[in-house]
Amino acid sequence: MKNIARLALLLVAVAMIWGCSDGDSDQDPTNELVTVAGTGLEGMGIVGNPGPQTALAYPSGIGIDADGRVLIADFKNHRVLRVDDNGVIQLVAGTGKRGFSGDGALAIEAELSFPCGVTADKDGGILISDTNNHRIRRVDREGRITTLVEGLKFPEGVADDGQGGIYIAEAGGHRISHWTPEGGLTTLRDTDLVSPYDVALHPDGRLIIADYGGHQVLAIDLESGTLSIVAGTGKRGFSGDNGPATLARLAGPQGVTVAPDGTIYIADTGNHRVRMVRRDGTILTAVGDGLSGPDQVVFDPRGELVIADTGHHQVRKFIGSLPEEPFFGRYTVVQATGIFEGSQITSSPEGVDVGDGRRLAISGEVTFFANGNYLADLTITEDGNPHWLTEGGFTRFEGSYRVDATQLAMEIPLWGATKLFSWSWDPTSQSLSLKDVTPEGDIPLIHGDVRDIQLTRDPTER
Repeated sequence: MKNIARLALLLVAVAMIWGCSDGDSDQDPTNELVTVAGTGLEGMGIVGNPGPQTALAYPSGIGIDADGRVLIADFKNHRVLRVDDNGVIQLVAGTGKRGFSGDGALAIEAELSFPCGVTADKDGGILISDTNNHRIRRVDREGRITTLVEGLKFPEGVADDGQGGIYIAEAGGHRISHWTPEGGLTTLRDTDLVSPYDVALHPDGRLIIADYGGHQVLAIDLESGTLSIVAGTGKRGFSGDNGPATLARLAGPQGVTVAPDGTIYIADTGNHRVRMVRRDGTILTAVGDGLSGPDQVVFDPRGELVIADTGHHQVRKFIGSLPEEPFFGRYTVVQATGIFEGSQITSSPEGVDVGDGRRLAISGEVTFFANGNYLADLTITEDGNPHWLTEGGFTRFEGSYRVDATQLAMEIPLWGATKLFSWSWDPTSQSLSLKDVTPEGDIPLIHGDVRDIQLTRDPTER
């Protein structure tokens, strides 16, 4: 199996397969996984055939080229492939024979040795982790291959830094390296890592790391150099869905990618699933059926999740619905229900008649931030004038919410008392319903009491 072979490489430094699966899993029963390439049986398929008719052998790395096409590091076949716009397999690099040759010549005539990673750089070139040749090679737009970085120790994942350099996960060196044309190769981090397999840049300036041997996903702040934990306790296993990611267990994660909104997706290889870490720090399974030892994940230009389903010798695309990033953004009040002067009412921004010719209205907005804070501006008016219930400065307040399994809750100071609200999120209507769950009797009803606030998300605030 792939991970046993990789361990043997590290322990005895002999030329063995550094490759693929951590076991088997059932096929997808929901038909939400479609095949991009691979027949499901190990083999070396013929270039020029449709992807699903082309056999692969432990595809370990996937990427997206400058034109949005899927790239495949066909690990045991010692080659890199591309799926064209018509779904047909093209050869990018490698003859299918293990070795090292070809620098300066056409990449399709070069020899590779167990390539594990592939991605595109900012200039449209294709970067290949030629793992058992201990180097990063580059294929230019004309199809010629050169060595870009050498002297590495079993490089796996590679990420373009957007400025002409690259970040490299050196599994054999237990380090993350950074290469630039001006400064050459430098060590970014070589402590607290155990066989890092993949790297990905986060929009907030962190470098996300799949630390395979440490059973964690980590992050390096590229400005301060600080290392932090994104997910995993460091102990192998499976646990923690719908809770804090730092308290969850992973099993040899080998791949990471970051969605444009900052959500982190993990190839939790030994658990045969793809998991996601939301911006609030909670973890859950994104794709959990039908995978076998997935090595890597990436999003294509259409926002669809592509998975290296390594143990099944396939590259697959998930076409089901990924869990919604729940509720971050700005919301406006739709309506609110509660008790007013002893009577239950339902009000809205337009108002409701409460007797004696009076019209009571509740309006405003609440903004939820991904860091766990909220800011609320709620206003109650009577006949267009600020109502006496708002006197005392309680129209604007802020605080923090908390996550407790799948239930989210926040405490709101309303009219001199603290009320506990829980909410439910409706992704279809993009709305929240905040319901009062304050223990009965904790807040005396004097003149008014808000029980339920319904809000809808501003479509321009995501």
